[in-house]
Amino acid sequence: MSAVGKSFAPRARVVSDADVAAYAEATGDRVRDGIAPPMVVVLASIIDGVLPTVVLPEVIGDRDRLLRLLHGEEEINWSAPIRGGDTLTTVATVEAAEEKGTGELLVIGTRISNQRSEEVARTRSCLMIRDGKPTSIRALREELGGRRERTAPETFSANWRVAADQPERYARASGDHNPIHLDDAVARRAGLRGRILHGTCTMAFAQRAVIDAVADGDPRRLASLKVRFTKPVYPGDMLTCAGGRLQGGDDLGVEVRNQDGLVVLRDAIARLR
Repeated sequence: MSAVGKSFAPRARVVSDADVAAYAEATGDRVRDGIAPPMVVVLASIIDGVLPTVVLPEVIGDRDRLLRLLHGEEEINWSAPIRGGDTLTTVATVEAAEEKGTGELLVIGTRISNQRSEEVARTRSCLMIRDGKPTSIRALREELGGRRERTAPETFSANWRVAADQPERYARASGDHNPIHLDDAVARRAGLRGRILHGTCTMAFAQRAVIDAVADGDPRRLASLKVRFTKPVYPGDMLTCAGGRLQGGDDLGVEVRNQDGLVVLRDAIARLR
């Protein structure tokens, strides 16, 4: 792909107190001592901020390809907290693109800084543009996996139900209005059984669980979170986030399962300060 290695012009946006409050409400989180939930960085990052307005027209192109877009993995490294009123400036770069058996893999990285020129976060998003063939969709689901034994000890867990209007609330808060999250008919055309929750919303649920359970409620202690999205999450699903210390280190292994025991977010690693 000719866009590999391309960096896009910096994009700046103010994350207002209202933006922070809306994001916290959409994810069941809260503002803690004036500090926004760390995942609010998606308002300026590639998935929910820069992608729809900057990268998509040049890299992904037509609407049909957008409907086949699957968010496979996300990694966020935080270096400074975000507060309401901060101006976040994002530089996005296409790091890689390659053909896979189930479609095209696209890797986008971003560097985000605030109005004081402090680096706030770096993100790395792995996106799969499926080829749309039924056989490839089945193969992709088999590759991602479903039931499996836990690979990390469980020392904490949290449960929540995905509200019927959660995709709509998250779309308004994040700015990601991809129709597979909002329109059942469009989602079915994309090979899903109906509209699905945004992957970054499930990731935000996991972020909240980690901070509450093992970071003493202090969002500044979350240094990084890397996840793999493996199954769609639907309105009405009951999700359980569980995790614990990985053997031989201080990192946390985290995963999220639905009410059927299927892993919807796996191989997640959280690092604390």
